[in-house]
Amino acid sequence: MAEPRSVLLVEKSSDWAKVFRDRLPAEATMVWAPSVSEAERLYRDHRWFDAVIIGDVDLPAEALAFVTSVRSDFRGPIIAAVTNVDAKVELVKAGCNHWIKLQKIEAINSLRLVFDWR
Repeated sequence: MAEPRSVLLVEKSSDWAKVFRDRLPAEATMVWAPSVSEAERLYRDHRWFDAVIIGDVDLPAEALAFVTSVRSDFRGPIIAAVTNVDAKVELVKAGCNHWIKLQKIEAINSLRLVFDWR
């Protein structure tokens, strides 16, 4: 059994946040940030996250800056799970090392592979 992992989800939609939470393994801890500013605060105050998922946010430029900042000292996976393909490309350039090609829900499958969750 894989050890518990913690995930910071940056996603404006509470409905999508619930989908992510429901699909993560029971041993995983997910912290939801509905905005980039909240994600910045959470990351600054609690640097114990094992992964970061960047979903759809209201201010994409802020998301790019956040990813660049986090990548400077974070070695875990940062997953771009946005619906806009152009935004995915920009997030990967900014520092995301995984991206979801089709649907957000694939982020859960990516996490399972990254963390060897069954």
